[in-house]
Amino acid sequence: LVGVYFVDPGGGTGVVTEQLVDWFQRNAASLQLGPDALNSRLRALIAAFPEAGPTPEDAPGFWECFASMVALGWTDAAVDLVMLHSCWAEWRMGRAAVKPQAELLEAAVVLLRSTPRLAAQGEGGGGGNSMATSVPQFLAFREAWLRQVREVLSDGPLFDNCYGPTGEGVKTALAVMAGDETAINRATPGGWIELMVASVRHRYPQLKAHGEHASLLQRCVGVKGSGDSPDLDRLLSAIMEVNAPQTVAVCSHHLDAWFLAHIAELLVAAAGEGVGSRAADPTAGALVITRGVGGYRPGSGAV
Repeated sequence: LVGVYFVDPGGGTGVVTEQLVDWFQRNAASLQLGPDALNSRLRALIAAFPEAGPTPEDAPGFWECFASMVALGWTDAAVDLVMLHSCWAEWRMGRAAVKPQAELLEAAVVLLRSTPRLAAQGEGGGGGNSMATSVPQFLAFREAWLRQVREVLSDGPLFDNCYGPTGEGVKTALAVMAGDETAINRATPGGWIELMVASVRHRYPQLKAHGEHASLLQRCVGVKGSGDSPDLDRLLSAIMEVNAPQTVAVCSHHLDAWFLAHIAELLVAAAGEGVGSRAADPTAGALVITRGVGGYRPGSGAV
């Protein structure tokens, strides 16, 4: 996360939406955000599948987890989950009654798989028509994609013919994709970190890491409240606010010497400096990175 925000945010664009989504998906379980976090609810959902029998979509939490996966950008996992729906097998067996469900789910899957992305530096545009190579191109792709999402959402007959909770479940996920604030808030019960990731993904994907993420973070904390771990909140907030002195200070109190050395190298690289030496600052309880006569000292405000 320090690398995402400090070293090379967005490959020079300053937009770190994809990198933040990827970071959270890889590390959500390690953050231990509590029983309402998506990874915890997914474990409960998987445990409930055997009782659901041939209709996994009837398992408690199925559609809530689907909406949360969509909100947090876990696109492949969301598609995998919805492909467990019993209507696919029934449709292949020729049951015409499930056609509305299959059509609605197929529309949702197509939209998920075509979600516009901003290519990271060196990634190129190999992701098909949804992979943009610049912020203006990304915004143009996204606007066209949002029109398609809204078209499906406004297709009354499509939802009217889809019986059971499937219609409501897909409608909620589509509302998340469309950037509906209420739907995103409900889909992120795991706290402000989940809301932050989902908001960046679906409401403000063009925000720059430096400066603009800090105000969004404060708004998300205001909506969800602080997390269960004040120390984790301070660390993540310092990084996402691109506050180098505070990042080093928090790390020095809670992390080991190897991590501190690694953080030092990352922050010096971010400052355009060479890798310097390390020494403990007994007054600040933080890390001092020196290079020659000058240097960077946490709390000095200079990086």
